[in-house]
Amino acid sequence: MTRLAVFSLLVACAATTALALADSASAGSLTRTAARGKATVMVPLFAWTPETCAIYPVQDVKIEQAPQHGTVSISKAGVKLPASFGVCAGTAVNMPWVVYQSAGNYSGTDHFTVSWRSYATTLENTSRYQAYDVAVTVK
Repeated sequence: MTRLAVFSLLVACAATTALALADSASAGSLTRTAARGKATVMVPLFAWTPETCAIYPVQDVKIEQAPQHGTVSISKAGVKLPASFGVCAGTAVNMPWVVYQSAGNYSGTDHFTVSWRSYATTLENTSRYQAYDVAVTVK
């Protein structure tokens, strides 16, 4: 898949992906569905403050556990926050996205873990490590 195709996929998915998932303060588990053999946006990675619409970048993004039946990549794309972000809707953010693609014609379940470090506000002097264990159902 070309960079332009991945970027187009990310922009197209921005309005339908639950962007707020990336703002949690602790580890979590997510369940996602992916189309067999197609790059699918799984998780956006950023932190934000809803009162001010301030966006905070993440650092040290790592795939802690790779999937067994596909690949995971990190792609960065600029998008505008969707209406679900209330007063922050339309705010432009440039964030990394986790993209999963199953191997060949594989269908079934897969799993990977992604971690990153972020600051919750500009007033924080220490960063927080966060992670998601992502269970993927490939159809």
